[in-house]
Amino acid sequence: MIARLLKKGGAAATLQEDPAGFAEIGGGERDTIRLRGVTKVLGAGRKQTLVFDRADAEFPRGVSIGVLGGASSGKTTLVNLLNGNQSPTEGRIDCGMSVSWPLASRTIFTKRFSIRQNVRFVSAIYNAWPPDMLDAVTDLGKIKRQDLDTALDLLPDELNTRATISLCLALSFDCYVVDERVALGNKPFRDLVQEKLLEMRGDRSLIVVTRTAQTIREMCDECYVIIDRKLQKFGSKGEAILAFRGATGGQDLSDPLGE
Repeated sequence: MIARLLKKGGAAATLQEDPAGFAEIGGGERDTIRLRGVTKVLGAGRKQTLVFDRADAEFPRGVSIGVLGGASSGKTTLVNLLNGNQSPTEGRIDCGMSVSWPLASRTIFTKRFSIRQNVRFVSAIYNAWPPDMLDAVTDLGKIKRQDLDTALDLLPDELNTRATISLCLALSFDCYVVDERVALGNKPFRDLVQEKLLEMRGDRSLIVVTRTAQTIREMCDECYVIIDRKLQKFGSKGEAILAFRGATGGQDLSDPLGE
C-alpha cells in the first residue's frame, strides 16, 4: 500500500501544478473518468477469470454515480481499477481527476504506527499540511487526543476506520470512491460521513459501488449495473434497481456485506 500511496502522491502533486496534464492511468479529458473498452482478467493459466469484457463507462465531475453489482460480479475489481491499484488487461481508463482510495479501506494505515504517525506520513505523500489533517481527523473522526499516539494494533478497528475516512475527506480529492465497507461501524459516524459526501456533490464526483439499493437511492444521481461483465447504464435509478434484481435473482439488497 505504501508504494500505491507514493504513486498517488505524485499524481496529486501533478494535479496541483498542471491540472490539464493529470492522468492517473491514461491521459484524458479533465474532470472526467472514462472506461474505454476495458477488459480485466484476474489470475493466470487455468485459473484465469474474466471479470470485465470490453466495459465502457463515464464518470463526470459533480455527479454522484452508483454502480450496482451482485456477489462476485467484479465490484472490488472495479474499485481497484478506478483508483489505480490495478490496470486493465485490455482497453484504457482515461482519468482527468484525482481519485481517492476506497473510503473505508483499512489498509491505508500501518498498524504498528500511531494515528498521528500515519496521518503525518500520508499527508506528506499528498502534499498536505499534517497539522491541518490531524485536526480534521480528530474533529470529524471524534478521536480522543489520548488515542492519537497509541499504535493502531492496540486500538479498536473502529478508530482505524474513522481516522482513515476522516483523512480521506480532508484531503479533498476530485473523486471519491465508496464501497460497501463504508457501511461498517458506528451509525452516527456513518450518517455524518454520508452527510459530508452529499455536501461535496456539487463540485466533486462520487462513485458508489454497492449491492444495496437503499444506498443508491440515498446517495446517487445516476446508476450503472454490472451485467454480463459490462457496465450498463439506465435512465433512472428505479430502472437500474429493477434490472439488478432481475440479473441477480433478487439478491438481498439490504445486506451491505453480501459479497
